[in-house]
Amino acid sequence: MKLVKPDFAIYYLIERFFYRLFEFIRHWYFKSFLKYSDFVINILERLDRIFALRVTLKFFFQPLYQDYSLLGYILGFIFRTSRVLISILVYGLILIAALVLYIVWLLIPPFLIYKVFYPSI
Repeated sequence: MKLVKPDFAIYYLIERFFYRLFEFIRHWYFKSFLKYSDFVINILERLDRIFALRVTLKFFFQPLYQDYSLLGYILGFIFRTSRVLISILVYGLILIAALVLYIVWLLIPPFLIYKVFYPSI
């Protein structure tokens, strides 16, 4: 018969507390980063199907609709420039919004801990 120390339960509870704490930190910060970055990249890939930034940059100096006249080159440059600028603006806004939302997500646990210790402030 194996004797169990009476303080075994205390050690077990302390070990479980720290295990759950580190598991929460790993889940909240590291795993959420992976999931959220996949989500943002997926959104940017879907937006690239609409704005086609890569394709527009590839054919930037080509005439629009294969019209090799001077007007085709000028209009192609103007339309593609505006399309590139609009797509960069939209991508930038999406990335800034995603970054702000992720920073808010990261600050939720510290904010809640702060509110527990200083509820009136």
